[in-house]
Amino acid sequence: MTNWAFESDYKLIGGILGTGAVGVVRKCVKRDDPNGQQFAAKMFRRGFNGAADAELECAKYLDHPRITKVFDSYIGDRSSSTVMVMGLMQGKDLRSEAESRLEKVERKMFPKETMFDWLT
Repeated sequence: MTNWAFESDYKLIGGILGTGAVGVVRKCVKRDDPNGQQFAAKMFRRGFNGAADAELECAKYLDHPRITKVFDSYIGDRSSSTVMVMGLMQGKDLRSEAESRLEKVERKMFPKETMFDWLT
């Protein structure tokens, strides 16, 4: 179950952008925004509210062009999940990028230049 407070402020659009160990990321828009600016909503699975709290706490202090900004958060409880609303970054997800590069190097080790590029 998602977070009711989040659903009253935002509307989910499209499918799942990505999945991870603690939840899923979906595209959303603010219900009262006439411009329809899109955001990414990271929805933590129930039971991972502790992990969500730690991630939200860290995100408050991050300010870097390659790290998406957190705009809003909705803390979950036993019946709802925690949701973190972030800026929507365009581009490929890391998994599909890694798969395409693995094919190029015939599933051998990545060149160090590629790894350095990803880390920076």
